[in-house]
Amino acid sequence: METIAERSIESHMLDLIEEWKADLFVLNFKDIDGWNEGNRVVASAQYAYIKFGLILEKIRNECAYKYCQDKLKTFAQFCRQKLKLTVWQANSYIEAADTAMYLADSGFEILPRNYSQAAVLTKAKKLETGYYQDHPILEQIWGSLVANTTPEKITANAIEKALDPDYEEKQSLRLPKRLFARAKIQARLKGMTVEEYLDELMNGDVEDSHPVEPEVDNRVTPEMSQILDEVELQWLEPKSAPITATAQSLSKFDDKPSFWIWLLAFISHSNRRSRS
Repeated sequence: METIAERSIESHMLDLIEEWKADLFVLNFKDIDGWNEGNRVVASAQYAYIKFGLILEKIRNECAYKYCQDKLKTFAQFCRQKLKLTVWQANSYIEAADTAMYLADSGFEILPRNYSQAAVLTKAKKLETGYYQDHPILEQIWGSLVANTTPEKITANAIEKALDPDYEEKQSLRLPKRLFARAKIQARLKGMTVEEYLDELMNGDVEDSHPVEPEVDNRVTPEMSQILDEVELQWLEPKSAPITATAQSLSKFDDKPSFWIWLLAFISHSNRRSRS
């Protein structure tokens, strides 16, 4: 029996692109029917992640991967070999589509516009306890965003912030969860944000670790003046004499009295040690 050769997704994609171009070429925006058809096409493209998730769910639930040419045994094999996705990514698309469909069935006309928004919003469903079909937390969070935010400002980050008030701090600090939890407890005990608490800790460490410079007695005694004169005479050369490398290197200290004070203290200390 002759079998039908199975085509790859990539080859189908080329055909689909040609079909899309042809449909858009004949699309007429000059009348109301054309505008309605155009809006339908736009919605179909913008919310394609929902269709993708529904198709994946059907393939997974009906074990359709067993009927492909390669007779795959698991959904994970299908995702990896045919879709070039991990099974986790495929399931995430399914969950995102389910989230969007739930919101549509709940009466929301504004839905997550892309996979990223729906995937983040899916976390709200996982916060539910004791509910099998209803997701009041999901409805509450999305309803608040739709009511208080214009649609173009509803982003994945905005949804993350609605789910977790500490989201921005977690993103900027990037601490391990265990350390962040401990810092959060200490910050609340002090009535501070986590960032303020850590900033206080860092400033405290800097102040504690800052070395205190010892007081230096810069007074020049008569004994030190005599030693200074002797040292300077050792380095004085006639103008006709060539400047040695040592003299040249020391010349840069001529305008820095602190160097000579240090040198005097060092010589004085060495003389005391030799006499003892």
